[in-house]
Amino acid sequence: MNQHKIVNYDYKPNTILIVQAGPGTGKTYTLAQRINKLLDDIKPEEILVLSFTNKTVDLLKKLINDEVIVKTFHGYASKIIEKYYKPYFPNRVSLKLLDEISWSSFKKLFSFGNKFDLAVKDVKFGLSIEDAAKKYKINGGKLKNVIKYLNENGLVRYYDFLSTAIEILQISDGQIDEIANIKVVIIDEYQDLHPEIIDFIEEIAMYGSPKHLTFLGDKQQNIYEFIGANSTLQENLFQRLGKRKELYLNQSFRLTPEIVEYVKKIHPVEITSMKESLHSPIIFSDHYFIIKEIERLILGSGGLIKFDDILILARSNAQVEEIGKLLKNYSLPVSLKLDPQWMKSRIYIFLDILNVLNESHGSDFAILSILMKLGYPKQKLNKIFKKYVMNKQAITHSSEIKSFTDILNEVKNLTTPLDVMLSLSRIVNRASMLKEYINHESSQDIKSFYNSLKRSYNESPNDFINHFLSNYINDYEECNAVNISTIHKAKGLEYPIVFLLNPNIERNLKYVAATRTKSLLYIQGDKTENTINEEVIRKVTNDLGRRLILNNVALGKKVLQKLK
Repeated sequence: MNQHKIVNYDYKPNTILIVQAGPGTGKTYTLAQRINKLLDDIKPEEILVLSFTNKTVDLLKKLINDEVIVKTFHGYASKIIEKYYKPYFPNRVSLKLLDEISWSSFKKLFSFGNKFDLAVKDVKFGLSIEDAAKKYKINGGKLKNVIKYLNENGLVRYYDFLSTAIEILQISDGQIDEIANIKVVIIDEYQDLHPEIIDFIEEIAMYGSPKHLTFLGDKQQNIYEFIGANSTLQENLFQRLGKRKELYLNQSFRLTPEIVEYVKKIHPVEITSMKESLHSPIIFSDHYFIIKEIERLILGSGGLIKFDDILILARSNAQVEEIGKLLKNYSLPVSLKLDPQWMKSRIYIFLDILNVLNESHGSDFAILSILMKLGYPKQKLNKIFKKYVMNKQAITHSSEIKSFTDILNEVKNLTTPLDVMLSLSRIVNRASMLKEYINHESSQDIKSFYNSLKRSYNESPNDFINHFLSNYINDYEECNAVNISTIHKAKGLEYPIVFLLNPNIERNLKYVAATRTKSLLYIQGDKTENTINEEVIRKVTNDLGRRLILNNVALGKKVLQKLK
């Protein structure tokens, strides 16, 4: 059996093992078993596991020795930076992440379009400023000033963590023992590797002593070609790393025979279902069917099927919000796998204020961002920025801004989420422009921001503001609600019941969407057909381990009535 071969495959230096793992074939379990087998011969700290998602990282940590290094790619890059950035670059300032919204404000302030993103990224990965300006036909002097400001304040984009970690690996020349002594590197979801990640992996693989690499993934699930995930680049990486062996996991413990038959029409894959037959995909014609069907599933199962057993998949964020709004109108609880609600409102300005209050590098820009949102003339802000670049005059020392920063400087002792909210309230009440700016925002947006703060506090009470500023973008509120997500964000997840909206999408996207389900798959089509009966609902609840002894419709009604 291939699972046994994968677990016991050797780890000779300069060799690679590629595991092609179909959906639900026990990839994570097999990986955990392989790691535990390796630990018979090598130390935990000599194994490095890198993945794209925190979900995989968290799951693996529960299954293996906690001394094995298991990180996301950016998490491991951040760890390298945290430990070795100052020793190797003592004269540089600490780094601070600029998220998409802050970056958008930055571009707006300096009137740069999308070409500016590409130019900055190319410069970070080695292209000269002059060549980048020429390549993208933008003002070289302006680009130089902005990059100078970013560097002096440690303001970085997500990809900068990789380029900075690579820089540390290159300049340290094999002298970091904890990386040099690694013997086995394991890469999850290899089909999503893009150029920057490939460069990072290769630097690690060539650092210090020779290493064995194991790659796991499913090439049919490559849905990130738009950011450069490319099978040709991946193949070239494999060829450079050494002699390889390819093994397969193709027995699915997630997909029913009917779902396997459906996905084989999308991709001619060699997958065998290890589950009992259940029901072929159900076709539905409109969104109102979803509402009725969710209620029928809850009622028919006596409440044993829960709202969070259900996932609705859409192509875009706009579709996610549209279907979410419809379900809310019918009093169904909804969990949108999108950015936190407050990030889409004017309450986002609180994040800029927190950056200033935290006195982190880049807080000068946060002040500019605040003032720009409040309607301060962009021409004046550009002038202030130019003074900073040319004369090192701090933005906060500008006379035009001092009155606002004086209010912020009075804030002390931000030790709990409640402290933060009370301080923000006082700032808003004293700064009339700010009060007017957020005057029409809903209490739900403010509550959403407060809940994000509380979750950060629960995870890191001693340093929760820094934790919040670094992690808020990955903050999702968990609750018993119908899950609605884009297909990209649902990758790697599985749910008993999946509804797929508008399936006229790219082949790999449809494959990923269809393989998220463990029991029932609903696909939008021209007309509703092939609906399920009570016996199918009973089988679903049994599969969930929630045995339905009686068809207790009354219990299901109680669940729904609580929402009405």
